[in-house]
Amino acid sequence: MPFDSYMKSIGLKKKDYKTAIGIRADEFRRVNKKAAKQNIIYPLIETPTTKLDVLNWWKDSRLILILWSIMEIVNGAEKITKEAFDVN
Repeated sequence: MPFDSYMKSIGLKKKDYKTAIGIRADEFRRVNKKAAKQNIIYPLIETPTTKLDVLNWWKDSRLILILWSIMEIVNGAEKITKEAFDVN
């Protein structure tokens, strides 16, 4: 991983830091079985956070407008719609 290469370049070893991965509690099946040994943590699982929690957070965020514009350019409006973020 590029991050690991950077950390090594500044003199840190894998055991010196933790890598946080943003997998939600409802995606538990994606957790690396060797996470503890590789110093990987999953804060969204430990909290626990679900897809609905994340969508609600984004719904209230101004950042979504910027990301919406980027996704529209990259993926096209036909693939990603504003309804995908509408959580009522």
